[in-house]
Amino acid sequence: MAAPKKTSKNQTAGVRAAEKAALENRPTKHVCMSANCPTPGASILLKDLVTAVTAPKRRKLYYHRNCWSSMR
Repeated sequence: MAAPKKTSKNQTAGVRAAEKAALENRPTKHVCMSANCPTPGASILLKDLVTAVTAPKRRKLYYHRNCWSSMR
């Protein structure tokens, strides 16, 4: 029986990058709370999710990355 071929980190880098991109493009259950959001009610992709905590013991608010940066 032949031994499995070894792969280097450079050979598997493309595979790892594709897996990471697939995870980041996954939709979440959260919607944007910005009043000026161009897509209200649509779920936020994991790569665009920004979590904001307003005060201790309060609920978290979720924003798109672009909506969050335009509010600040």
